[in-house]
Amino acid sequence: MGTMSLTSFLENNADVRAQFLAHSTKPDFKLKSPILAAPLIESHGIVGTAFDYLLRFYMEKMNPDTEEQDWVAHRGLRMLLSHANRKRANHAIRIMIQAKER
Repeated sequence: MGTMSLTSFLENNADVRAQFLAHSTKPDFKLKSPILAAPLIESHGIVGTAFDYLLRFYMEKMNPDTEEQDWVAHRGLRMLLSHANRKRANHAIRIMIQAKER
């Protein structure tokens, strides 16, 4: 099964979306003061992906019978394996294994 974003998953599964909304509190996003520290990166998608991973790991922990899907990083690893030298590919594989263990 391919990788699906959290947004897509919730949009396509009304029952899951209803449970998610019923059991989570949406933070108040009304800005009450000026932003004092600018974002350190311009790629906000990376932050979104990190949040997606964090929420996925939390949901999997809370629901141990869930079926694990590939991470977005698996696509990058597959691309690397098809284009990189053996040493670099093996290093990437070790990093992925360590990340999954952690």
